[in-house]
Amino acid sequence: DPLGDLTRSELIDSVRQAVQSLPLHYREVIVLCDLEETTYELAAESLDCSVGTIRSRLHRGRALLLRKLKASGGADPRLSSARPEGCWA
Repeated sequence: DPLGDLTRSELIDSVRQAVQSLPLHYREVIVLCDLEETTYELAAESLDCSVGTIRSRLHRGRALLLRKLKASGGADPRLSSARPEGCWA
């Protein structure tokens, strides 16, 4: 379906731009945990911080990412309730 492919491509571009616009400390944990599906423990080790810091940054980063996507009109309504499987402990 060409229209579906275009819509998906636009959503991917919106997410990519929103992730790239995040402050580095949020972007790092979003990429590690949500995109690369790294565990909290490995992300904490990689970034030389505590697991609690990873959890906090991930929570705040996801909230900021969702706000950015909603503001740009690129948010899919399913994103607000979706829970990526990679880092959930």
